[in-house]
Amino acid sequence: MKALLILTFSLMILPVFAQERTAEEQFRRDMENHTVKIYILGGLMDRIRDGEADFQKDYNITYYKFGCLAPPNLSFYSDYNLLVFEFLQKRYGKTWEEKIRTDVMAWDKWKPETTE
Repeated sequence: MKALLILTFSLMILPVFAQERTAEEQFRRDMENHTVKIYILGGLMDRIRDGEADFQKDYNITYYKFGCLAPPNLSFYSDYNLLVFEFLQKRYGKTWEEKIRTDVMAWDKWKPETTE
């Protein structure tokens, strides 16, 4: 039980540390380190979807799923995702848009007409 509490607390404070930087600063740092992510608000048991692994491999981007614990500053992660979308647009045109999960954070801002 103690281990579960420690794990839960750790997962809750992890996103707070990322917010010490702006989304732009974090994105630049992730680009330099080749650790770019796309953030997803998931559920308790978010399933792996068809094409998800291929997208991550093809574009060298990792989906980061928050699960049932939403981060405290949603706008940070939405802004970060928008920077990733801009990067993908510049590098790959529109081809990536057909392959990305459309439930990622900020997709509704990027492509409001395609949101489910």
